[in-house]
Amino acid sequence: YFATYDSGWAIGRDGLILFTEDGGDNWNVQTSNTPNSLYGISFIDNNMGWVAGLAGTVLRTTNAGINWSPDSIGTSRSMYGVCFIDSVHGWACGDWGTVLHYSSGVGIAEHEETLLQHPSLFKVFPNPFSDKVNIEYSIGHPDGIAETFHRTSSAERTEFKIYDVSGRLVKDFSLSTWHWALGTALSWDGRDNTGHKVSSGIYFLKFKAGKYKETKQLLLLR
Repeated sequence: YFATYDSGWAIGRDGLILFTEDGGDNWNVQTSNTPNSLYGISFIDNNMGWVAGLAGTVLRTTNAGINWSPDSIGTSRSMYGVCFIDSVHGWACGDWGTVLHYSSGVGIAEHEETLLQHPSLFKVFPNPFSDKVNIEYSIGHPDGIAETFHRTSSAERTEFKIYDVSGRLVKDFSLSTWHWALGTALSWDGRDNTGHKVSSGIYFLKFKAGKYKETKQLLLLR
């Protein structure tokens, strides 16, 4: 993540934070004081920024990373993305459809919203992944969800679509009508619809079958 042409940060496993002030020619390790892997990063200027990661880790700096301090977010769920538009308005997203909203400078867990209204009908693993992510799904689930599916029009089909953070469609796994009724599995090897490898980063897998919709976040680490 580059805040300017010269100043940038890179994050990774085991709490790794690297900083460059010469456009990437040289990188220096910054002290994060966490053993947890870091997945998301956002800066609003040359000095103030946040990183987010495993097990509810969110760190903040106000001096370009010379010092990083933890923010209490009120959850142990892993956070895979963080975005701030100024010093008092930001969001973090993570496991189980969790979205955390930061406002007024009093804490990032001021508002938590769980996106999923029903038990998940599909699962992805491993996630994060580096080579291939497996996707399994079935409608054999309680809470009347299967009944909702069977009331849909026979013209409807199951959609599995993967988007990048900009909203661009990367991969389309949509299936023919009623194929999903049997329950099945598929996998994604990190390639787009043209067969080219996509870069490391956060992707969103959107599942739609009849009236049921669900989105899961994928993290590709090459």
